[in-house]
Amino acid sequence: MKVAVYTCITNSYDSVISPKIINPNIDYYCFNDGSIKVKQPWIDILINENLSPKDINRKLKLQPHLNEILNKYELTIYVDGSIEILSNLQNLIDIMYLTDGHTFLYNHNFRNCILEECIECYLSNKVSLISCRKMRKHLEIEGMSAGFGMFEAGVILRKSKSIDCIFLMDKWWDNYMNSFGVKRDQIALMYTLWKYKLNVNSLGLPDFHNGHQHFKLKTSHKNIFFKQVFNWWVRRPIRILLIYLNIIKIA
Repeated sequence: MKVAVYTCITNSYDSVISPKIINPNIDYYCFNDGSIKVKQPWIDILINENLSPKDINRKLKLQPHLNEILNKYELTIYVDGSIEILSNLQNLIDIMYLTDGHTFLYNHNFRNCILEECIECYLSNKVSLISCRKMRKHLEIEGMSAGFGMFEAGVILRKSKSIDCIFLMDKWWDNYMNSFGVKRDQIALMYTLWKYKLNVNSLGLPDFHNGHQHFKLKTSHKNIFFKQVFNWWVRRPIRILLIYLNIIKIA
């Protein structure tokens, strides 16, 4: 059975790198907006959607069943452009094929609560303070419990034609698009799982952070890297201090 491994890169945010080991049973697709150079074994697929570059990525990431190329595959593996593939992925394919369930994800490396994740996204300058407050308030009003759990979304394994998988992905996309300007797919995922009482399979701790058996997180482009360093070592400590001094209020 052929498997599709795919990534989506827009606005030159990442550069695509060839897998260390090629699996002949995998078709590798790199969907992009023409802003990068694509090398084999990746199949270069140009995309043109009337969405922001970020939302183009998320739509393909969350809804492969709507793509005319990917919807032909029973099994798909999405990989963020910032993650390098180190193995032939056969072990993960076997797990996905032989295990009950339709969606397989790695646990979050640091947190298990999306209420905390909302704050972290603000501290890291990924969302505005207003969006952070609105999202947390909405979750609290709905009764979302703290410590519900968190998954990473940098790698997603799916039985893409499963009705249950399609339902989850469509609801995930809807909640991503309607999340008070936060638009964080990990937050939208956990809210979706909680709200609809859905389950996914855990792959354990994220291999791209820890084990490096199948994946490895790549270094960002220089300009993005410096921005991340500034946010983590300068902006984030200042915001933590302001929250601690009660100058900035999250709730």
